[in-house]
Amino acid sequence: MAGESQYTNFNVVVSGVQEGVTAATQLQSIPCNLVLFTAGATNTGNVCLGGSGVTLSTNATNTTGGLELDAGVTIGPLPVSNLSNFYCICTSTADYLTYMILR
Repeated sequence: MAGESQYTNFNVVVSGVQEGVTAATQLQSIPCNLVLFTAGATNTGNVCLGGSGVTLSTNATNTTGGLELDAGVTIGPLPVSNLSNFYCICTSTADYLTYMILR
């Protein structure tokens, strides 16, 4: 029906931080229904999200470059069954990614 929410009520909220990693790293295993990601507001570089083997995005065409998040940018909610479906890589170990999970 028009105007109805596509989301159900969620009883669990989990939030956390993935510290900067300069090699593709799988996020921890946490069951979820929806996840929001935010690149750290103080990041000086970028965070890229993707699948196994994700790489930093470049201007060259490739199949591994991740979804690039500038500092402070939020994406989501993304429907996913587990946070571990995502891998991240950062420009610098000083950069970080926060997440909020709903289930």
